[in-house]
Amino acid sequence: KDLPLQFICCQADNIPITSSTIDKVRFDRVLQHISEHDKALKEVARILKQNGVLQIIDTDYLSCSLFLEDELLEWKIIDTVAYKKIPNGHKIRKLPSTLIQNNFTLTTTEIHNYIINDFEFANYIIRFDNLIKEEFGNGNVTEKQLYLWQQGKSNFHFSLNLVIYQATKN
Repeated sequence: KDLPLQFICCQADNIPITSSTIDKVRFDRVLQHISEHDKALKEVARILKQNGVLQIIDTDYLSCSLFLEDELLEWKIIDTVAYKKIPNGHKIRKLPSTLIQNNFTLTTTEIHNYIINDFEFANYIIRFDNLIKEEFGNGNVTEKQLYLWQQGKSNFHFSLNLVIYQATKN
């Protein structure tokens, strides 16, 4: 079946679409890169029809686990990812209240957990090795923690959650 589907590349707070003309908008790992969620959500509310659907899929970086023996190192890594490397990576948890404040009704929340045991793949996504080296250079990771990190790669386990929110425009 032919669907009237259109992809638009633009700023999330300035979408070149007429108001109240769109049935559904989907953000797939977009909001982690946007500092002002309110502006983007107001713009989406503007272009959506009444009862239009907004679907948001994003990573909850605060849910990450590396299953490290050194919990302090794990917390440092997660904190660095969620607040420094991906500065808005922690905001996914605030979306339910942000959606309500921006004229949406939250209809569905789903959480999907993924476990990655392949270090090379996880390192490609998050760049753990670069992060550890930078934090070591900044004095935030000790020499012992750096050593333990290097040793732990052979038995690597990484877990993270993707969150799906679905909401309708009021």
